[in-house]
Amino acid sequence: MKNRLKIEGANELLTNCSQLKMHSADGKYYNTDVADTAQILRIIQSIPLPKAEPFKLWLAKVSAERIDETFDPELLDLKGGV
Repeated sequence: MKNRLKIEGANELLTNCSQLKMHSADGKYYNTDVADTAQILRIIQSIPLPKAEPFKLWLAKVSAERIDETFDPELLDLKGGV
């Protein structure tokens, strides 16, 4: 995806993602792209594949429910939340 964004001229991902050295199965440490929650959600949103649509729809549904719970905390109680 990073390469595709370079080709398309979009550099938001490149600017916002950092790299950390992560331990791998072979015992070595490799630079790995990392992002926070908001950045991950933006990446998911930008995936143009049909297979990503069910996940995007689920994410939109869960997000809408969470926003509704923020405005009306009783909704959380009705679902058995804490």
